[in-house]
Amino acid sequence: MTSLKLTLTYATILLASLALSACAPSFHKFKQVPKGTTGFTQHRVDASGNAIVDGKKLVIDTLLYERKLNGGITAQVVGNRDFIVVPTFNKRVYFLRPQDGKEITSFATDASMETSAAVKDELVYFIESVGADRLTCLNLINGKVVFTRKLRDSETSPILAGDDLFVSERMGTLFNLNRFRGDTTWVHRFDSQIYSEPAVDDEVVVIGTADGVLHCLERATGEIRWEIATDGTIYAQPLIEDRVYCGSADGKLYVFDRNDGSVVWYFEAAGPIHTTPALAGDQLIFGSDDRNIYCLNSRDGGMLWTYDTEAIVQASPVIAGKSVVVANSGGVIAQLDLEGNLLWQHEVKGSIKSSPAVIDGIVFVTTTSRKLFAFGPRSRIPS
Repeated sequence: MTSLKLTLTYATILLASLALSACAPSFHKFKQVPKGTTGFTQHRVDASGNAIVDGKKLVIDTLLYERKLNGGITAQVVGNRDFIVVPTFNKRVYFLRPQDGKEITSFATDASMETSAAVKDELVYFIESVGADRLTCLNLINGKVVFTRKLRDSETSPILAGDDLFVSERMGTLFNLNRFRGDTTWVHRFDSQIYSEPAVDDEVVVIGTADGVLHCLERATGEIRWEIATDGTIYAQPLIEDRVYCGSADGKLYVFDRNDGSVVWYFEAAGPIHTTPALAGDQLIFGSDDRNIYCLNSRDGGMLWTYDTEAIVQASPVIAGKSVVVANSGGVIAQLDLEGNLLWQHEVKGSIKSSPAVIDGIVFVTTTSRKLFAFGPRSRIPS
């Protein structure tokens, strides 16, 4: 009798599971996608790691809306004025209208997603974690999966640079893939784990590893150009400009010569650095676990100003117009001018781990409490 009850119980669970699967909404195809649409981890303008968005004045004075999704969120929002992409822990990638947060469609996956998606033209890329362990490329126009690529325990977001797609495995493998087919252009294996995304420009790929070493590779071949050690794990994506800028868990923000890796200068904060710096002219802005936002002179490392956010800062700053948007683990999001003065701030429930995204004049923030928040001018409150 007990055996029969167990059999009936298992059958009931199976039928319920099949019913839920049948009820899962199918992906709604996009009729068109704006050409040139791009999205990178931390919503970078390009793959170099620079968090500067356009120079238009950014007005933030109110919460436009908040949206609770059916899963935790640690990924940063990417997208454009037509749609934003939000991967979640509940095995679903949401495509939402940026103006009001309403769902356009969603795509069911086989595993949870911890990292940001990347978008270019009609293709969106995202990484499913434990349970699937793969990179997926989805065509938004026909709704079909273009390719998948097995990845073992990847903790970083895909990075797009031209037609190259850079992804990594935690145990130390970096891949350069063709973004249309998923074919391997080159692969490089390090002797340490990878927790950060690479920064990429026309010539080089720069990435840090858990042993504190910053590696500079030739973009075309994956061969090492130079390597240099810091005294702590590198968690954040570096920044490549005329020099290479990189924070370390040893509490130092390093500036390296991009040709040979020699140290130009470094600045020591009072806590580990998990953020990618943003560069606006000669102003280099980053956050630290010591709660502060720092602004340094990028030429010599001289201190210009600091701002105490009163909680750990692990979300990279984003510069918009003549202001910088920052967030901390205490749920505070703030806008500062480039002299370090507070212009506006708002506190939400839940820790903010991913960086703010500024898309079409709206600031998007996600929290670990399953919520998406959108901030902007009162004139854009959804009717």
